[in-house]
Amino acid sequence: MHFLPSVAVCLAAFNGVRYLPQQMDSILSQTGVVVTVFASVDSSSDGTEDWFRQLRTTEHRVVLL
Repeated sequence: MHFLPSVAVCLAAFNGVRYLPQQMDSILSQTGVVVTVFASVDSSSDGTEDWFRQLRTTEHRVVLL
């Protein structure tokens, strides 16, 4: 039986919603590892926290702290 290594990515975000789609696509598309992203969002005024909440509805590898 072959197991893939696990990787935890800790991501802090503040007013970064315009960068998040590309950044998260890059992180979550990694091959050869099992990825979990732990995202901590400070009080942003650009919808960053809402963006992560929406992503979580379809992406089980994202944990919003």
